[in-house]
This record gives sequence, C-alpha cells and structure tokens, in this order.
Amino acid sequence: LAIIDNKILLVKQYRYPNATDTLEIPAGKLELGEDTKLCALRELEEETGYSAKSITQIAKFLPTPGYSDEWLYVYEANDVFKVENPLNCDEDEEIEVVAIDIDKAYQKIVNGEIFDSKTMIAIMHAYINKRKI
Repeated sequence: LAIIDNKILLVKQYRYPNATDTLEIPAGKLELGEDTKLCALRELEEETGYSAKSITQIAKFLPTPGYSDEWLYVYEANDVFKVENPLNCDEDEEIEVVAIDIDKAYQKIVNGEIFDSKTMIAIMHAYINKRKI
C-alpha cells in the first residue's frame, strides 16, 4: 500500500485466468528464501518506480484456506519516493500505474470495480486510517 498525496498507487493489468483487467496494489511472488518485507519493496519498485524508506505490515492472511497453504502479506509503505533508476518489472507484465484518491478507491470497492482481496484489505486500511496519513 503506497500512498502519495492521499492517492493510492495501484497497477492496472490484464489477468488471463479471469479474462479481465484488475486494479491492484503492487504485489508479486516471493523468491525462494526472500524476506516478505524485501519482496514488498522490490515489487513496489518494479511495478511502480517508487520505493519507501520503511514499510509496516498491516495484514497477513490466508486467501483460500480451503485448498491452499498460501499466505499473503500486506505492507504499508512509509515515506514513499520516486526511484531514479528503478528495477524493471517482469518481461511478461504489462502494467499501467494508476494513482487513485483514497475515497474514490473505496467507492470502487463498493461498486465492484475493485475485487482483488489483498487490494480491498489495503484500501480499507487506508480509508479507515486516512485521517492519520
């Protein structure tokens, strides 16, 4: 969850399994043995060109406990800044970075335009805590 000037950085990308475009927080797969915090910072930089001075875990959850042992970790980026020469995103990723006002992002959840669970959790966190941001 990266916020700049009360706007959440999201990535728009086509998801083939669901045949639809999604708006999501930057995210990706952990490399073998990679720390979740380092992964979050790497994915933020690869997908948006931004980084953060620090990050704070806001959620850890099982998205599909009925058939998978996968854990998802959601972090909030603190003191976000533009990277001069950012890491490249994966070759198979076509990503558009979109900055959306916190209230508008919340409305996109309510009206069904944002339906990715990790992103919904991050946006709800931002919406509930926006006075502190």
